[in-house]
This record gives sequence, C-alpha cells and structure tokens, in this order.
Amino acid sequence: MRTGWWSTREGRAVGLFGALFVAVVVAGATAMQPTRALSFARQVTPALRYPDPSWFCVFHRGGAQLDHTYLWNDLASALAGARRADVIFLGSSRMGFALPLHELRAFEKRSRVRAFSLALPFEPCVFPLEILEKFDLHPRVVVAEVDGFFSEERTIHATRVVTAGWWGGLTTVWEERLASVVWPLASPILPSFVTRRPPRYLLRSTTHGAWLPMSWPHRHFAATEPVQDAPTARVIELARGVRDVLARRGAQLVLTCVPTAQGGCAPAYARALADAIGVPAVAPRVDGLWTSDFIHLCPLSGKRFARALLRGVGDLDALHAATR
Repeated sequence: MRTGWWSTREGRAVGLFGALFVAVVVAGATAMQPTRALSFARQVTPALRYPDPSWFCVFHRGGAQLDHTYLWNDLASALAGARRADVIFLGSSRMGFALPLHELRAFEKRSRVRAFSLALPFEPCVFPLEILEKFDLHPRVVVAEVDGFFSEERTIHATRVVTAGWWGGLTTVWEERLASVVWPLASPILPSFVTRRPPRYLLRSTTHGAWLPMSWPHRHFAATEPVQDAPTARVIELARGVRDVLARRGAQLVLTCVPTAQGGCAPAYARALADAIGVPAVAPRVDGLWTSDFIHLCPLSGKRFARALLRGVGDLDALHAATR
C-alpha cells in the first residue's frame, strides 16, 4: 500500500515545523495586542511611498545601504542626470542631506546650469572618481566636501560592490526590494523581540541624485564650527592629485565643507586647502543652522545652506563659460 509523502519521516517533520511556526506566530501576534510588556515587539513596517517613478530606495528600516550598488552599476538609471550635469557634488552623507531636490531644481532654473549630487555615505575620493571614469562623465565643475574626502583607498563596502559586479549588485538590490514589499505585510503578525525595524527610509533621485529622507528622526542640535589646524602636507598632496585627475577630464575642482554639530570642517580650513592647491573654495557661513542627529542638517537648515552654497557655485567662472 502506497503512502503519501506527508506520512514519511521527512513529511511529518515538515508538518510539525509548520504547525509550530504557525502557533508561535499566532501566539506572538495575539500576545502583542493586550500585553503592554510585549508591545515593543509589535513593530509594524509601513510601505514605501515614492513621489514619482524617478525615485528609488537606497536605505530602508535597517537594511543595506545601496547608494554604492546603484551608482556603480547604474541600476534604475541612477546616473541618468549625472551624464548631462555641468556640476557634480561629491562628499559624504552630510553633503547628501545638504542638497535637497527643490533647491537643485531652483538652481538649474535660475542659472541654466545642470547639477547632480554624487554624495556617498562614508566614502572618500577614490570610489567616486572611479565612477566618473567608468561612465566617462565630464562635468565642468566638481564640488567636493573637504572633511574626510582626500584618501588613498576605497572603503571596504565600495570594494565589495566593485568585486560583486553587475550581477551581484542586481541580486542585492532585488533582495532589498523584496524585503521592502514583504515586511509591510509580515510585520503586523510577526513579533520582533531583538531586531529593530525603524520606519525611516531614504530615497534617491535619478534626475539630480538628491536624497529624500522619509519618516526620518527630526530633532534639533545646533551646528558648530570646529577649530582646525592647517591642512597637512599629505592632505595637500592628495587633494592636488584629485585636482589633476579631474583636470584631465576637463573639470574644475572646487572645495567646500558642510556644517555639522559633531566634528566636520571649518570654512577657513577649506579655503586654506583650496589656496594650497590653487582651486576655488565655496564655503559659506550660514548662521543658525541645526542638525537632526548631530551629523546631518535638518530639512530647513539643509535648504538654507544649499541656497548659500549653490549661489556661490553659480558665480564660478567655469560655470559661466559653460552657459555662454
């Protein structure tokens, strides 16, 4: 007499596991409702919302940071705006939060200069310069945030992205996309006792490279200006090397710094480094700026700083030549 697979040893094991899994899920979801002590485990994840199809998600709810992956592989046409840009902005996440999309659009409208942010979290100069080379980008001006930018190496994360290649990048992106779809459906019934699922996420624009933070913590910590020593000989040497690499691509290097409440750089330092290597500096001082987390400018301060920065960039001779 033939028996079904479910009556075999393996089938019974699978059935037992399934029954226990369902029981645990039901018990956890039920207990989270009335029990105040367990309410912390109910971490409902909202669905991602995109303003329009030109945005893609680069970070969500404690997942992987995908800026490097998208840009290195040009996934989702992430570099569409960079190919036509007259000015490209490089730097860390501080630069990303300091260049909101509406200010970049307003800058383009009044100056007829096309702008794109290539800011990357925690990444010094080597990797973004490799992106410029890989995709043969030829901006007239490259504005670089000074603090932590001039280095001889990529970060480990950037090296992994380069090593993984296009297929590895594509699978990473699709895994994160699948997670962003599944978690809003699963989180109401699956308790999370250890792993936190914060609601914040970060979108990036294909047209201007700007970030759009969603459900981001918004507190107020005053931005300060640090006291810094003069640029070291090694930093000057590295900055001069970046200047020369960009010059061979027909781009003028311009230095800047973004205010923060913790560390960062001072406008005087950026100007001193610019003078040492013979390039312009646009490092405006804007009073009364606030950060949302000690590091990144809050939305209103980012808007105010971006206006001052872009006003100075718009006055550069290299960009006036681009519009004539």
